[in-house]
Amino acid sequence: MNITQLEIISYIIAIYEHYGRAQQLRQTQEECAELIVAINKLFRNNQDSMSSNKANNDFLEEVADVEIMLVQCKIMLQEDGKSEEYKNVLIKKLKRQAARMRGQENEVKQ
Repeated sequence: MNITQLEIISYIIAIYEHYGRAQQLRQTQEECAELIVAINKLFRNNQDSMSSNKANNDFLEEVADVEIMLVQCKIMLQEDGKSEEYKNVLIKKLKRQAARMRGQENEVKQ
């Protein structure tokens, strides 16, 4: 399937506009819960190749669903004028994790 990033975003926006904020926030909860279940199945089924294959497919499906919902959440943040605030929180969290990882590297070297 050949589809551009712009087409993907257009589909996601159309879904958001069709269902609205409240419904899509509830859907985000559901999709995140389904991703948690799919991840648990990956861990539980890692020895069984048949189950593992289904678990992998479920995981792919749920990651895609959650990504769609997260893009819609970012649209909500933009509508609320919170995009810059979100970006600042994201950067803070990335820097904090990078510092933690550097600390772990230093522990290993010692």
